[in-house]
Amino acid sequence: MNAVEIDQAISDLEGYALLKVLGKGSGPDALRRDMSVRFNRTARADKSPAPAA
Repeated sequence: MNAVEIDQAISDLEGYALLKVLGKGSGPDALRRDMSVRFNRTARADKSPAPAA
C-alpha cells in the first residue's frame, strides 16, 4: 500500500466508526454533514499585492 491508499483506508475506518456511533438511522448525508465540521475552512483573504501607482 502506498501513502494515499493508507490515508484512504484510515478515512474509511473513521467514517464507519462515526456511522456506528450515530446509529443505524444515520445515512451518508448525516455522515457528510458531521464530517464537514472537521474540514470546514473559512475563505482566505486575497493576498495579491496592491497595484503600483
